[in-house]
Amino acid sequence: MNNETKVGLLVVLALAVLGWLSVKSGSFGMGNSGEPTRELASVFSNVDGVEPGSAVKMAGVDIGTVRAVKLQPNGSAVLEMDVRSTIALPADITAQVATSGLIGERFIALVPGPAGSLGQGGTLAADARLIPSSGTADTQAIGNNFAKVADDLSSMTTTLRQVLGTPENAAKLQQIIDGLASFSGNVGNSGSLMADIEKTAANFAKISDDLANGKGTLGQLISGQGGGAGLDSLAEIGKAAKEIQAVMAKINQGQGTLGKLVNDPETAEKLNGALDTFGEVAQRMEQIRTEVAFEASSLTNEQGIGKGEFSLTLAPRPNRFYVLGATADGFASAAKSQNEIRGPYFGKDFGNKTQVTAQFGHMFPNAVANQDIAVRVGLKNSTGGVGVDTFGKVPVLDTDVKYSVDAYDFAGNNTPGSSSPHVDITARADLIGKTVYGVVGYDNLLNQEYGSPKVGVGMKFQDDDLKYFLGQAL
Repeated sequence: MNNETKVGLLVVLALAVLGWLSVKSGSFGMGNSGEPTRELASVFSNVDGVEPGSAVKMAGVDIGTVRAVKLQPNGSAVLEMDVRSTIALPADITAQVATSGLIGERFIALVPGPAGSLGQGGTLAADARLIPSSGTADTQAIGNNFAKVADDLSSMTTTLRQVLGTPENAAKLQQIIDGLASFSGNVGNSGSLMADIEKTAANFAKISDDLANGKGTLGQLISGQGGGAGLDSLAEIGKAAKEIQAVMAKINQGQGTLGKLVNDPETAEKLNGALDTFGEVAQRMEQIRTEVAFEASSLTNEQGIGKGEFSLTLAPRPNRFYVLGATADGFASAAKSQNEIRGPYFGKDFGNKTQVTAQFGHMFPNAVANQDIAVRVGLKNSTGGVGVDTFGKVPVLDTDVKYSVDAYDFAGNNTPGSSSPHVDITARADLIGKTVYGVVGYDNLLNQEYGSPKVGVGMKFQDDDLKYFLGQAL
C-alpha cells in the first residue's frame, strides 16, 4: 500500500468519526429521529438568539427542538416547541432562555418547580400545551440588570449635581453644617441645659412616686384607694370583666345557643362536610374540558348553498361530554329569501334558518378494533337525532382526523318530498396544528334530490387556547 492510499484511508476514517460525533452530539438533529413528540408553547418578552431548530433541554439533557418563533401584536413572542412525548414533564414546569457557558449558543431550558422532580401536582397533563415562561438566565440578563442599576445611580448623581451645583445651594448647605456644629458645641458646653435635663428627670421620679402611693385621681384609680368617679369607673370595668368571664365559661360548658354551636360535634361535622362539598365542586369545575368550534361548508351539487355551524363541547369527565350548537341552514335561507330573484328552493319547507343542537355524549374507549367510539343522543338541528364519532390518522399527512355520522329528522319533515331521515357523514382533519381543520363529507346521504358532497374549513379552540386568549385580553 503506497503513501497516497494510506493518507486517503486516514482522511476517510477521520471524516467518518467526525460525522458520527456530529450525529451523536445532536448537531444535525438526528438524535430523536422517529420518536413521537408533543407540542408545547410559551410566551416570552425576549427570545434573542433562539430560532427554529434550537435545542430544548431539561436538566442539561436534549429532549426536543424549537419548531417556530412567532411575534405577537402586543410585542411578545410565542415560542413553539416539539418535545419527546416519552419524557414525564412536571406539572409546574416553566420555560427559560438559557446559554451554554458564557458565549455558547442559546437554548430553551425546561425548569421544574421547587417541589422536586415531578413538580407541584405531579406530571403535566397530556393535553396541556401552554406553559409559563421565567425569563432569561444568562450573563446578558445580569448585564442588563447592572445597566439598570447604573442608570438609576446616574439619575441620582445628576439630581444631586443639580441641587448642590449652584453657589446659592452650596452656601445654604454650608450654613446647615455650621449650625449643627454650633449646636453640638453648645450642648457640650452649656451647664444650664444639663441642669434642665436633671430637673425634668426629678419631676418624672416624683410623679412615679405619687402614682405608686395612691396620690391624686389617677393614683387612687390605680391603687384602688379612696372614692370618686375614677374608682366607680374602675369598679365598672372589673364588673364587666367578670361578666365576660362568666359568659365565656358558659360557652365552654356548651350552654346557650352559641355554646351549643361551638361545642356540638355534629355541627363541626356538618361544617366539614360543607367545606368538602365546596372543594369537590371547585375541583370538578377545574377539570371540565372546553372546546369551541366554528365551521363553514359548501354543498358542491347545490349552487350557492352552504352551511355554517357553531358548537360548544363541555367534557366534565373523560368519558362524558355535552354538545351545544347552532346551524345556519342554506336551504332554509334560500327558501325564505326576500330577494327579487327567487331560486328553485323558494317557498319550500326546510325548517328554520337557524337550527339548534343539544346532545349528551358518552365515550367508549377501545370499543371496536382498539378504536375509541363516542355516541351522541339528543337534539340535532332542532330535531331528535343520534350521532357516532371515531378517531384516526390521515395516512399521508400523519394528522389527526375525526369521522362522524349523524342521523336526525327521521320523518324527513325538513326535506321536501322526503320521508327518509337526514344522514350526514363527515371527516374533519387537522390542517394547521390542532386549530384549523378541513371538512369533507356528504350531506343528506339518503336523498337523491338534495343530497350533495360537501367541503369546508373550520377552526377550534380548546382550554389552553382559550386561557391564552383570555390572558392576552386581560
